[in-house]
Amino acid sequence: MYLQEKRWANPVSRPDIQAFVGSLVAFKENKGIFITTSRFTKEAIEYSESIDRSLILIDGMKLTELMFLYNVGVSNVQSVQ
Repeated sequence: MYLQEKRWANPVSRPDIQAFVGSLVAFKENKGIFITTSRFTKEAIEYSESIDRSLILIDGMKLTELMFLYNVGVSNVQSVQ
């Protein structure tokens, strides 16, 4: 499995995902995870769903959820109801 992460303010687009998938193909790998602090464009998501490789996309919101869920690098100081 291969992992790529991007700390970007702009959305991750289809060409970015295509380049990552090209790396997967080059290394004969069928699984990959692409993580960004930003978000993915609609075209990037649609492309990732159309390929014959297992590709997980994790955007900034999902990353934050996972960090709190698994208590990685965060602490809950105050919750507002």
